[in-house]
Amino acid sequence: MTENGLEWINCVGVTTDGAAVMTGKHSGVIQRIKNLSPNAVSCHCFIHRAALAAKELGEGLHEVMMN
Repeated sequence: MTENGLEWINCVGVTTDGAAVMTGKHSGVIQRIKNLSPNAVSCHCFIHRAALAAKELGEGLHEVMMN
């Protein structure tokens, strides 16, 4: 961000896959970004959520989700 002249305060959103290193309450990347840009919101990537859901579907629906 700094190298490209971008300001953290302009960051309005962060999307992650939910990994602990990204979402840790005290030292995760999201918390660090929110410290620099308090109005930034975070969400779990919808593609990753779909992949997680597909693991629990029946075989037929799993095939549809994966294609």
